[in-house]
Amino acid sequence: MTVRDIRSHLEEIYGVDVSPDVISRVTDAVWDELDEWRNRPLDEVYPTLYVDALNIKIRDGIVSNRPAYLARRRRFGGQETRPGDLDRRLRRGTLQVLAQCSH
Repeated sequence: MTVRDIRSHLEEIYGVDVSPDVISRVTDAVWDELDEWRNRPLDEVYPTLYVDALNIKIRDGIVSNRPAYLARRRRFGGQETRPGDLDRRLRRGTLQVLAQCSH
């Protein structure tokens, strides 16, 4: 998201006008923590993995539809995780999935 996108989102959702300078300072302040969270190790085993695909248009010489696979994991105890990129999640340490569901 751009600073302009964030600013318009804050205006639309919360009705507040935030300067671009404040948005830049806040994002700079939390960027390292966000990057660390994105790259943290994942659980090795998930009992359930929900998989779906979103077809998006990609221009690579020609325009074609390609799937972007999304996954939502359910931990032991029933807690669900936020959706995210399936390939990236598997590279980050998930070794075993007990049940996979898709639609």
